[in-house]
Amino acid sequence: MADTLHTPETAGLPSSTPTAPGGSPAGSPLPSPTAPGGSPAGNPIPSSIDAAEEAALQIDERKLTRQALWERKLLDFSLRNNLLNTRLGKRAVQFISFGVEHMEDLLQTGENYTILPWPEQRKLLSAEDGIFHSSTQAAPLQEQFETNIKGHKLSTYLSAAELKPVLTNLYRGARTALEENGANSLFIAIGMLRWFVTEKSEQPRFAPILLLPVNIVRNGGGYIVRMRDEDTILNVTLIEFLRQQFKLLLPTFDPLPKDDSGVDVPLIFASIRKAIAQHPRWQVLDESVLGLFSFNKFVMWNDIHSNAAKLQQSPIVESLIQRRLVLPDAGETVDAHDFDLTAKPADVATPIAVDSSQLEAVIESGLAKNFILYGPPGTGKSQTITNMIANALYQ
Repeated sequence: MADTLHTPETAGLPSSTPTAPGGSPAGSPLPSPTAPGGSPAGNPIPSSIDAAEEAALQIDERKLTRQALWERKLLDFSLRNNLLNTRLGKRAVQFISFGVEHMEDLLQTGENYTILPWPEQRKLLSAEDGIFHSSTQAAPLQEQFETNIKGHKLSTYLSAAELKPVLTNLYRGARTALEENGANSLFIAIGMLRWFVTEKSEQPRFAPILLLPVNIVRNGGGYIVRMRDEDTILNVTLIEFLRQQFKLLLPTFDPLPKDDSGVDVPLIFASIRKAIAQHPRWQVLDESVLGLFSFNKFVMWNDIHSNAAKLQQSPIVESLIQRRLVLPDAGETVDAHDFDLTAKPADVATPIAVDSSQLEAVIESGLAKNFILYGPPGTGKSQTITNMIANALYQ
């Protein structure tokens, strides 16, 4: 049964902080992940390394078109974006995974899966380069994984004491995003791309490939996850980043290829492996991570990317792109007195009372003219805008 949301004090977590594009806390990197046993999960990345590699990702914006610059900033190609640089911690927990394509098939059924801590009888592991590698633990863990997944259980690499606050934070973050933005932000990442900023970089970065939207629900003293009634999505931010930054042409998979149970994961992974073959250190890892991933600006990016030609038909947008005014001649302004002499009441819709200057603004907006509406506080600008919208719908 779903429980009530704990406050930061009762959950033992800090209060919420502003988030930057891509979902990471603004102004600071994600907390260093903690490995089972209480030691940091891998060496924390020094800020100097992040700063140097962030600088390596910068490009000369003067060489970009305005549209390309808008798209790039909306997707956020910085290392702060956990769609490009996922770090285990309070916003992401990794599952023990073998054959993620079968895991994806099972999750597609929409059934409940209980999240379990690291098995107490086994020695705790550490994430050497920022992520756990299930393939190196195949002998002791694969049989247990297969047993658990058949029993609707997903095991993690964290002890019980470490797992509880992480899941509480994910639960709170997912619920807050849904209530405030009306959009789900909790996903299970299927497959992780291990990549490097430059050929000389020593610190690997990890980006999710496929994202399954899920719900997380309190169940007694633990948590369960189940897939939402939404489609699995490809990490388009990653695809665009690789195309623009590294000139790698990956398929967009629109729509995603399907198999008998859901998405054809092996086909997608094979295509990405082929595309990154020129980077010998890069890998597609069969790993899965439960985390918070933000797509708040994806809709805006998709509109600009998919409707570029239509947008440029607008003189205002064209002016922004050209960095100069290309607005048509506005012609003569409307005079409310003359309008009253010739117009019929049905010619304009004004559900809120207007004076003559406000009426002129409503009429001119209905004629698709461009102008600036200004006036001191209390002069009816909001009411005028309301009438403009009503008249546009009426027309």
